[in-house]
Amino acid sequence: MSIINPVVGRPTNTIDVESLSLANYDSRPVPYNWSDAYADEDWSFWQSDEAFAPSEDPDEEDEDIIAEINGEYAEGPVMNYYYPMGVWDFDPVQAAKELLYLPLCVVYIEETEQWGLALTGGGEDLSWEICEAFIRLGFAPPAHFCDLPRISGRGLDGYTPDKDEVIIRACKRTLRHVAMRSQDIHDRLDEMLRDE
Repeated sequence: MSIINPVVGRPTNTIDVESLSLANYDSRPVPYNWSDAYADEDWSFWQSDEAFAPSEDPDEEDEDIIAEINGEYAEGPVMNYYYPMGVWDFDPVQAAKELLYLPLCVVYIEETEQWGLALTGGGEDLSWEICEAFIRLGFAPPAHFCDLPRISGRGLDGYTPDKDEVIIRACKRTLRHVAMRSQDIHDRLDEMLRDE
């Protein structure tokens, strides 16, 4: 598999939000306890610009299975949930490269055969970063994350106004799509009432 979306590999602030796929607009966090499952048996992850490859030595402790990337240690998901990607046609190594400098990694859940993203850090509302990760992979952000928080350093008066404007516009695109779908359902229900 390979990344086929034309926006991948471009800086976030140069992306045309109308070109983003809406395939994951309804994605929501799925609870998953990473510590109860076993890396490489139950799930796998790819982080930064290198694929995380769990050791093939069954005697090696899971906490010792880490990849050194750019002088830092990649330890994978740390929060007990992931964000499913309903559409996945990527090489996970290339996708992980697209997430460089974001606190997210690519995950694959064996039991459900589900691809997704997971946080590699926490401490504050990371909706901006989650939205940016979806955008970098060619998707409009899920509506669940589009209520972007007003936090220091983010937004049009923040440190990266051009990039943040793209994130805001991509979120607005998602919400327009949700509103349109909601209106379609509303109209269909009205028709059902008129048919009675």
